[in-house]
Amino acid sequence: GQATRVRVSENVHNVYGYLEFPWPLGNRTFSIHQCEFLDRAKNQILFVHKHASYPGPRKKGFVETKTYLSGIRLVVDNHDPDYVNVTIVVHSDPGNTVPNWFVHRIVGE
Repeated sequence: GQATRVRVSENVHNVYGYLEFPWPLGNRTFSIHQCEFLDRAKNQILFVHKHASYPGPRKKGFVETKTYLSGIRLVVDNHDPDYVNVTIVVHSDPGNTVPNWFVHRIVGE
């Protein structure tokens, strides 16, 4: 795959690109608006994403994925600063069918 990150402001970027997947998933394009928040008091970084209009021409044979809202939270562990706790939340529409077995493998039963 490939991605392009365009800076909008110091903590805001538009990211767009494509991912190539083997059968049965199919290839996907994506375009997100990303905001970054650094909270030094809580030793955490938060990335929040939402869907943005894809700026370029549509890639033939690719399905557009829409990210309604997603986020990644990185927090340094208070008890052991050598560790980072990672929380990922994704609410998106893959734009096409995704096999149930694949969804269960990624997110669990």
